[in-house]
Parts: sequence; C-alpha cells; structure tokens
Amino acid sequence: MFETREQRLLLQAFLLVCALLFSGANLLHAQNLGSISGLVTDKSGSAVPNAEVKLTLADTGLIRTFKTNEAGNYTAPALSAGTYTLEVSAPGFATFRQTNIALNLRDALRIDSQLELSTLSQAVEVTAETVQLQAENATVGQVVNGQQVEALSVNGRNFTSLAALVPGASSTQPSLNTPVGVTSSTAIAFNGLRTSQNVWRMDGQEDYDRGCGGCIAVLPSVEAIAEFKVETADAGVDTGFGSAGQMNVSTKSGALQYHGTGWEYVRNDKLDAKNFFTNLNGQPKPPLRFNVFGYNIGGPFFVPKLYPLSKSKTFFFFNEEWRKLRQSSIFNVPAPTLPQRTGDFSDYPKPITDPTNGLQFPGNVIPAERVDRNALILAKPDYIFPLPTNANGFYTKSSSVPTDLREEIVRVDQNFNEREQLFFRFIEEYNNQNFTNNLWSSSSYPTTTTLLVNNPKLYLGQLTSTVNPRAVNEVSVSWTYQPLDLSLFGNYQRPAGLTIPELFPENRQNRNPNISLAGPALGVNYDLASWPWTNAAEIFIVRDNFTWTRGSHT
Repeated sequence: MFETREQRLLLQAFLLVCALLFSGANLLHAQNLGSISGLVTDKSGSAVPNAEVKLTLADTGLIRTFKTNEAGNYTAPALSAGTYTLEVSAPGFATFRQTNIALNLRDALRIDSQLELSTLSQAVEVTAETVQLQAENATVGQVVNGQQVEALSVNGRNFTSLAALVPGASSTQPSLNTPVGVTSSTAIAFNGLRTSQNVWRMDGQEDYDRGCGGCIAVLPSVEAIAEFKVETADAGVDTGFGSAGQMNVSTKSGALQYHGTGWEYVRNDKLDAKNFFTNLNGQPKPPLRFNVFGYNIGGPFFVPKLYPLSKSKTFFFFNEEWRKLRQSSIFNVPAPTLPQRTGDFSDYPKPITDPTNGLQFPGNVIPAERVDRNALILAKPDYIFPLPTNANGFYTKSSSVPTDLREEIVRVDQNFNEREQLFFRFIEEYNNQNFTNNLWSSSSYPTTTTLLVNNPKLYLGQLTSTVNPRAVNEVSVSWTYQPLDLSLFGNYQRPAGLTIPELFPENRQNRNPNISLAGPALGVNYDLASWPWTNAAEIFIVRDNFTWTRGSHT
C-alpha cells in the first residue's frame, strides 16, 4: 500500500503524532498550570457517563465545569495552582463533594469519585488529604509554596538557592549571591548532570539567557513568588531543551480579598567578622551595605456601579522592589616594586638573565639602555600595575562594587466566564552593576572597571478556553528581551608615546594591549577582554495545547 519511501515516512510521522496525543497527552499540559483527572463510577463500579464535574478555586471563586465521557472519565486541564473544591453530580445520584484539594504548580492529580444512589437532594462530602497523590505521570519534583519561600532563610533574597534544598542537588553558589539575574550564580547540579542543562521558567515562560549557558534573565522578587517547583527526573515532554533540573516559578495573582505588604531586608558589615587578609594587614573591614525593600498589592479590580458587576471577574497584582548592594572586592596580589619597574631586580631572589646570551645581569640590574621604552611607559606607578601596599610586596585593597536594581511585576487575571480565562504578566528590571576589574577577563588589579547596564523584559499572555466539557485549549504568547551593555572605565587607553605596533590597526577605542607578567613572584595580568560589548537577545514563543478526553484516553 505504501510503496515509496516518502509515503512510509509520512505514515511513521502520523503514527508518532498519534502516540504522543493519545498515549502521553497527560504530559502535554500547560507549562505553568496543573490538571486534575479521574473516573466517576457508581457503587457497583460501573461508569457514570455525562456526569457534571465542577471545580471551584478558593482564592478567586472561579468555577470550571467539565463532563465525564462515555467511559466515565474526565480531565480538567490548564488549572492554576491553588486550593480547589470538586463537585460531581448526576441525575439519580447524591452529589459528591471533595474539599481542600491542593493543586501545586505543574501537578497532574487523579481524583476518582464514587456516587451513591439517591432520590433526594443529598451530598457526600470528603475532605482531601494534606498531600495529594500524583498518579498521572512519573515526574519527580518538589514544591516550595509561597509561605515557605518567604519564611525560609534565603541568602541575598535570591530564590535560586531554594533549588538546592531538594534531594539530589549539589550547589556551588557563593555565600552572598548577586541580586541580579544574568550575573547571579545558578550553579546547582541535579543528580550529577551539568548545570548548563538546567532550565528556568516563570509562569511557563523561559526565564533563561541561552547565551550564558545557565544564567537566568530576570530574578523575580521572593515576595512575588506564589510557588516554586523543582523537577529533577522524568520531566514531561513539554520541558524542552534542558535535560537536567526543571525550575518552575509561579507568580502571585490577585484574589477576592485585597492583600498588600511592604518589606526591607538589611545586611551590614557592622554585623560581620573581619576578613583574614584585611585583619592580617591591619586594614578595616570592607564595607557591605545590602538593602532589599519594596511593596506589593493585589486584589479584585472593579469600579462601583461601572465595572464589573461581580468582583470575581478581574484581578490584579503589582510588585515593586529595589535592591541596593554596596560591597567591596578584596585584592591581595603581588605587585612590581618601584625599582623593578626601571629594571632593578637586586631584591629579587632569582637571577635575571640576558636573553641574548643566557648570562645573569650584574647585580640583577638591567642596564638602562636595555630597558624597553614602551615597558617604562606601561609600568608607570598606579597606571596599570599599582605599587605594593605592604612590605611583603603585595597590593592589598578593598574596592567598591555598587549594584542598583529596580524591578516591577504586573499581573492581570481576567475571568470572562466559565469557558474563557485570560492572564497577562509583565516583568521588567533596571540594573546598573559595577565590577572592580574587567568582566569576563583575568585582570589582577582594579585599575580598569566595568559597568554592566541590563534592562530585561518578560511579557506573557495566556488564554484558556473550554471548547466543550471534554475539550480544552490553552494558547500562550511570550516574549523575552535581554539587552546587555558593557562599558569600560579607568586606565584602558594607550598613553602618549607608546609605539607598540597594532596587530589590527583599526583600534577605535585606542585600547592598551593585554599584558601578562609571568614569574614565580608575580604571575599577574592586565586584560581588557571584549568591550565595548552590546547584545540584545530575544526569544519569541507561541505555544498551543489542546486537551481532548475520549474514552479512557486524553
């Protein structure tokens, strides 16, 4: 029947799609939502078709209605995380009601119900267990809810460290993580897999800088996180390109009641012990001022007598946070002495030899006429290579590295009716971060500094439509914009009189050459790296998930 190679390939592709749709469709739920499915039977175990299944979300009062099919099965996909009440009713049966159903981020719960015969208006009520069994997939994960996120001690108010709490995680994050997405450390390995294979998502949208190999684009405020889930094994086919940990963040939304809060977290060097090297050299403690402060508010949006008639239609949530970090980077590196900069190495313990004949210079002093003029210019004190600050020949200094960030999160949830729900979320950061040397280089001294300007934006819109009681469609559109701009400050331009030839003559910024001072007593570098550097990465994704329950398949 299928004689050509092309026909056979088409048949194979068709069968593969069918297998994904009907065998593994329970894994193809929305990336930031969950689902509840089950079987409705009577006391004899016979299926109850066309029973009405009603799910009510406690926070907003939203009601979603579904029907069982001819086999008694139902599936309620694309559900927001929260606490639900399940009601199952059918003619001739008492209503089955189960309360306190906790649906976490990306959960796929199974809740079967058994109806009792009744000719009266009766109800059988069951209270769900605290922990719900997830029987619809084999994904291994752990959820940290919003209260735990706020209550747990998170160093630097950086939520990524929460991922290290799950079994199988190994973290090499620093003691004080940078409060900025793209430069903070996400070095957490799961089950021995590479950290670059981790994937970070927020409300199902990629919060990921693909050019960084593991960095995140924005670092959401801890106070704006509703739930945080880490999946470490057997993640669903919807998780995409990462093969290691799948980190999923759900932002808070408005509810029926107004809620708001304000906060400030403080770290100060007055509460810290001295660093070993600063204490050894009699220097004061490096300054540390870390302040995280902000506020949020959320609830129903309505205008009395105008819009809407019900407070369960439109909800909003707004979060604004500032992060100000003032700390110092401690330098403790060898530095050439003033005599050494002119060729006098008489205090150097090893012989200085003439490269032309291999003999030691008398007294370890290079004759003045043999010293290169360009070397004298570049070795000027405190130009590129600072002078030692102690008798040991080391340069020890604390240099300031200020970081300023402002973040805004806006979320709107719109319940048009039981069949149509829409939500929109926007997050933006304004970040100025200073570095005491050249970012992405190996410079040993703070004679050149880097300013990183970063203004990422994440937009997400998602529409959930109940086509009929057995079919649901969820479509989302997301745009991630990650601009980076690096500028260099300090002593980076070629000084007057320098005659070192250019390998690439078009030196637009009049940059100095990279310099390395080798040797057992030095081993220091001056590296300008790649700058000025500007990048604007964009990720635009349109995703559609369609769920259809037919027989015992979804």
